[in-house]
Amino acid sequence: MRPTTLTPAGTSRGLHSAWIAILALSPLAYFGATLLEDRLPHDRKFTSIAREQAIDSAATFAQILGIDARSWTPATATQARSTVAALFRRVRPPALERVFAPATIDVTLTAPDGRWITVNVTPDGRAIGFVEKKPAGRTLVEESAARAVAEDLWRRQLGPGNPFLLENPTTRNVGKEAWEREFVWEAKIPGLPESKVKFHVDVAGIQPVSQSATLQLDPASKRLIGSTSTWDLIVGIGTALCFTGLGIYAIMRYVQRSIEREISHRRTLLLAAAFVASGLCALLVNAGSASSVLNGDQVTGVARVAALTLGLGFLGILLGVAYGAGEGELREAYPGKLVSVDAFLSGKWLSANCARSILAGGAFAGWLLLILNTLLLLARGTPATDYAGLAGNALQRSPLVQALSDLFPDVTSMAAFGLMLPLAFLRSRIRRHRLVVALLLPLSALVASTVTPSGRAWQINVTLIVIWTAAACAPFFFGDLLAAVSSVTALVFVGTLLRKSVVSDQWHTIAYSHVLPAGVVFLLVQLYCAWRGRIYDERQVRPLYARHLAERLALTAEIGAARLAQVRLLPGDAPRIAGLSIAGSCIPAREVGGDFFDYYVLDEHRLGIFLAEGGSRELGSAMAIALAKGFLMYTARIDLSPVEVLRRLRATLGTVLRGEDAPMAVLYAVVDGRNGSVRYARAGSSPRVLINGHALAEEVAGGEIRHGAATLAPNDALFFFTDGWAAQIAENARRVPDAFLRDLTRKLPAAAAGALHKAALDAAMRRRRDAPLDDVTTVVVRREEVAAAAIGGIA
Repeated sequence: MRPTTLTPAGTSRGLHSAWIAILALSPLAYFGATLLEDRLPHDRKFTSIAREQAIDSAATFAQILGIDARSWTPATATQARSTVAALFRRVRPPALERVFAPATIDVTLTAPDGRWITVNVTPDGRAIGFVEKKPAGRTLVEESAARAVAEDLWRRQLGPGNPFLLENPTTRNVGKEAWEREFVWEAKIPGLPESKVKFHVDVAGIQPVSQSATLQLDPASKRLIGSTSTWDLIVGIGTALCFTGLGIYAIMRYVQRSIEREISHRRTLLLAAAFVASGLCALLVNAGSASSVLNGDQVTGVARVAALTLGLGFLGILLGVAYGAGEGELREAYPGKLVSVDAFLSGKWLSANCARSILAGGAFAGWLLLILNTLLLLARGTPATDYAGLAGNALQRSPLVQALSDLFPDVTSMAAFGLMLPLAFLRSRIRRHRLVVALLLPLSALVASTVTPSGRAWQINVTLIVIWTAAACAPFFFGDLLAAVSSVTALVFVGTLLRKSVVSDQWHTIAYSHVLPAGVVFLLVQLYCAWRGRIYDERQVRPLYARHLAERLALTAEIGAARLAQVRLLPGDAPRIAGLSIAGSCIPAREVGGDFFDYYVLDEHRLGIFLAEGGSRELGSAMAIALAKGFLMYTARIDLSPVEVLRRLRATLGTVLRGEDAPMAVLYAVVDGRNGSVRYARAGSSPRVLINGHALAEEVAGGEIRHGAATLAPNDALFFFTDGWAAQIAENARRVPDAFLRDLTRKLPAAAAGALHKAALDAAMRRRRDAPLDDVTTVVVRREEVAAAAIGGIA
């Protein structure tokens, strides 16, 4: 089949033209977003030394400390200095630039015997701090000697023209033996006189083992850089609660769907494997650009690979569980929204389903980028520059591979926790679509706040969160899940690429020399697949476990239709018959039990009562009930005996009443309010009829039909019930129905049928808040002592 549209699966006809326009003009949107990005007030151009230069700077600094580390094994990592970066965006005191940088390159040099030193190098190649493994020997020296070593280290570090006044340091002994001491100097910052810098040096014996500086800003400077506020704390707590609640819900639903065989453990493991593969790929390509610490020692080689595998594998399994927990609910609530995802996961990457969704999501992201940059230009703001990321990219052999690896967790987190899980949770509890969307958006925004780049002001942060939320939610509702994932992916990747290309020459080359040509080729391939690729319907790509879900949904739909039909076929108010008070009800079960009752007014004194128990055949029960009701509406008026009525009913409906799997048991009775006579006939062990809790004498009329007759005295009560009511009485009242009804009529000797019915029903439904396992059907007819007594109504 040849596709004729480029809209994603599930899009209505009314949105077809809009999607085509969005898709066709999306290259212009990306072009406009690129032009606007260049006009945004970004930080000045950022440059950083390469990995070899950083290692050389660290080795040179170690040489100054008396450590020959040039032959040691190197490893590098970057560390963000967010407070310094925020301050430098506002003011850049020259004195601070001597001891601080927006990001540092931490170079770890490890000796064969396990000794190591980590040097903090600025992106321009200056060493501003270090920490090394403490020596094994312990040499006690005078405090003055250790202090002289510490002072000399900082004076050499700050160089001539030192703008800081270092006097009267505080001293702290590390450990009881006082062989290691920490010296701390406080100095005011020229240009920021109310703020201070603390200079730290740890000396073990006479050997310095660490050197660092910390920044202490005054309240005015903190306000200037927009430090953490109460609102940030509230949002952080809300985000943590959101992730915790959704995580617990995901685990519970995953276990439940696993029991129901409606989930794919293979897909969960596949997602975990994809996480591990992406991380290992980045590690292999950029092997020396990362280091980690365990128990104070540097971790490299196999240990680092193992730690990365376990960490990413655990995160991947968590996101896989979240995906699996939300997937089933989305299939149930939004049919067709996962067809493209199924096609993609089944390897049909060149199908029209995948191509259309990817193109639609990518096109929508282009327009969102244009809107975002327009709003940022109006607000004169930008997201904060990721200095640590840029410095790390300069150390890597392939920054693009690392960027793609970093993209994977953000996209999957947004899709699973920002869309699928909250939507699954809300949709299963709320029917109104608009209310579901209204509650989904703030939950999605909380998740988006964890993956969006931080802005320089709260207005920028809100704008970024709104755009990211729209990228996840809008393509899903107007398209499908793959369109939503494609939209978030394009927004995050292209947005990051544009921001980095403006402030980094390295990324400018990557963006326009590598990514742009590859993107054009990818676009052309997707356009061809969208036009010429094969379209798969849901049955062709739906996995096996989803078929179990489809079967359950079909059964649930059948049960729902049968339940609705059963309820609508039940009578309304009880009729008024001279000399009788009447009440009855049927409480449907969780699933369709097939019970039914109805009244047939034969004349002003006589009443026909029909009860049926349909054998839990869903729509089959509803059909049998409808046929029986229609038949009796005509036959009851002919004035036939109850036995003859049942015979004709069974002959007319045939196997509907005598099915081998679940035969329908029926009872038909005629009650005369003038003389109290009762005639009835029944087929099956239930329904039953009792007078004041006593059984009537019965005879067999042939064909499994039993019949009987009796005369009601004034105030006698006639009870009709099915086995659902009998089972509830046995469970809740701990009595057999006969004994219970005998006691009930003795306690309420003159009560009308309505009061008796209410008491019998309350006793049966006591302790139960949900629907019963079987239909609970009861009808009560009481002969009034006075012929003109009031007639009871249905309960």
